[in-house]
Amino acid sequence: MKHQINEIKRMQQLAGINEAFNPFLDTDEGGYMREYIDDVVEDYMGEPESLNLEYRDDFNIAFDEALKRLKQDHPELDFEAIIKNKESFF
Repeated sequence: MKHQINEIKRMQQLAGINEAFNPFLDTDEGGYMREYIDDVVEDYMGEPESLNLEYRDDFNIAFDEALKRLKQDHPELDFEAIIKNKESFF
């Protein structure tokens, strides 16, 4: 697990992603957003055309819905940072 975390941090640094924003770990912005995206996808699982995050359109739907829910539940978060780093979730 520690190796995976270190590898993620290394990849983020190579990609120029701000270390303070880590979408895979339990940070304020990143940890919450990943959980919300996963929850949105889970909510759709029972529907005939469930979301598949391998596809851009489905990811955009999940991201937008997760962002809306996160804003309602945690208005104190830095949503500009989340939106700026949207691609790191895909």
